[in-house]
Amino acid sequence: MIKPPKKQTHPLTLIFAICLAAGTIIAIIAASTPLTPEQQAKRDTQATIDTLTSRTKQHLRTHLLTPSIAKIQLRHHIIKNDWQDYHIITGHVDTQNKYGTTLRKTIHYIYNTDTLKLTYAALDNKTLQGHIPLSLK
Repeated sequence: MIKPPKKQTHPLTLIFAICLAAGTIIAIIAASTPLTPEQQAKRDTQATIDTLTSRTKQHLRTHLLTPSIAKIQLRHHIIKNDWQDYHIITGHVDTQNKYGTTLRKTIHYIYNTDTLKLTYAALDNKTLQGHIPLSLK
């Protein structure tokens, strides 16, 4: 009986398989390594910023005439004082009015750091919600 010739594996396939296995092992080790308190605090702060940015955009779109084509640019600041800390989100939005003209409007949002509750919202210095906290005036 004649044996079929052994199929040879291409060297690049072997190298790829070894790299994939090594990458998987490294990813598992990295995922199981606990974060330092500083790294965890940074991750938590970034998650809070992402949440507040998303809330700001969502709230702002309810006050725009053409929310689907609005271009929103935001910056985030944390203000700390003796009584209370605040997350302040500022920026601008390019949106259209009822005549189709593109306008740039300024945005100011203030959130309480402890509760993440919206304290104040303004679009082009027109208050949409709340008031500026006395400690920030």
